[in-house]
Amino acid sequence: MVKLELRYGLLFCQVILAYNGKSLVLDDVLVDTGSGGSVFTMDKLDQLGIRYHRNNLWHRRLRVCL
Repeated sequence: MVKLELRYGLLFCQVILAYNGKSLVLDDVLVDTGSGGSVFTMDKLDQLGIRYHRNNLWHRRLRVCL
Protein backbone atom coordinates (compact mmCIF):
# COMPACT_ATOMS: atom_id res chain seq x y z
CA MET A 1 0.00 0.00 0.00
CA VAL A 2 1.27 3.46 -0.89
CA LYS A 3 1.40 6.03 1.88
CA LEU A 4 0.08 9.36 0.58
CA GLU A 5 0.88 12.63 2.28
CA LEU A 6 -1.18 15.78 1.79
CA ARG A 7 0.90 18.98 1.63
CA TYR A 8 -0.22 22.35 0.33
CA GLY A 9 -3.39 20.67 -0.96
CA LEU A 10 -1.30 18.26 -3.11
CA LEU A 11 -0.63 14.54 -2.73
CA PHE A 12 2.95 13.28 -2.39
CA CYS A 13 4.35 9.78 -2.01
CA GLN A 14 7.53 7.73 -2.15
CA VAL A 15 8.19 5.78 -5.36
CA ILE A 16 10.55 2.84 -5.83
CA LEU A 17 11.66 2.34 -9.42
CA ALA A 18 13.24 -0.98 -10.39
CA TYR A 19 14.99 -1.88 -13.64
CA ASN A 20 17.46 -4.65 -14.53
CA GLY A 21 18.03 -5.67 -10.91
CA LYS A 22 18.66 -2.11 -9.68
CA SER A 23 16.27 0.01 -7.67
CA LEU A 24 15.99 3.67 -6.84
CA VAL A 25 13.90 5.32 -4.12
CA LEU A 26 12.41 8.70 -4.98
CA ASP A 27 10.94 10.69 -2.10
CA ASP A 28 8.44 13.52 -2.36
CA VAL A 29 6.97 12.53 -5.72
CA LEU A 30 3.94 14.61 -6.66
CA VAL A 31 0.89 12.47 -7.47
CA ASP A 32 -0.98 13.97 -10.41
CA THR A 33 -4.43 12.42 -10.11
CA GLY A 34 -5.48 13.72 -13.52
CA SER A 35 -2.53 12.25 -15.40
CA GLY A 36 -2.39 8.99 -17.33
CA GLY A 37 1.26 8.43 -16.39
CA SER A 38 4.23 9.81 -14.51
CA VAL A 39 7.24 11.87 -15.55
CA PHE A 40 10.69 11.39 -14.05
CA THR A 41 13.86 13.31 -14.77
CA MET A 42 16.31 11.45 -16.96
CA ASP A 43 19.06 12.19 -14.42
CA LYS A 44 17.31 9.86 -11.98
CA LEU A 45 16.46 7.21 -14.58
CA ASP A 46 20.06 7.26 -15.78
CA GLN A 47 21.08 5.95 -12.33
CA LEU A 48 19.15 2.78 -13.19
CA GLY A 49 20.73 2.49 -16.61
CA ILE A 50 17.63 3.68 -18.47
CA ARG A 51 18.70 5.78 -21.44
CA TYR A 52 16.50 7.86 -23.66
CA HIS A 53 16.81 7.27 -27.37
CA ARG A 54 14.34 8.80 -29.76
CA ASN A 55 13.56 5.46 -31.38
CA ASN A 56 13.58 3.48 -28.13
CA LEU A 57 10.11 2.35 -27.06
CA TRP A 58 11.03 2.51 -23.36
CA HIS A 59 10.08 6.16 -23.13
CA ARG A 60 6.54 5.13 -24.06
CA ARG A 61 6.45 2.16 -21.67
CA LEU A 62 7.74 3.82 -18.51
CA ARG A 63 4.59 4.19 -16.47
CA VAL A 64 4.17 4.04 -12.72
CA CYS A 65 0.82 3.07 -11.29
CA LEU A 66 -0.10 3.35 -7.64
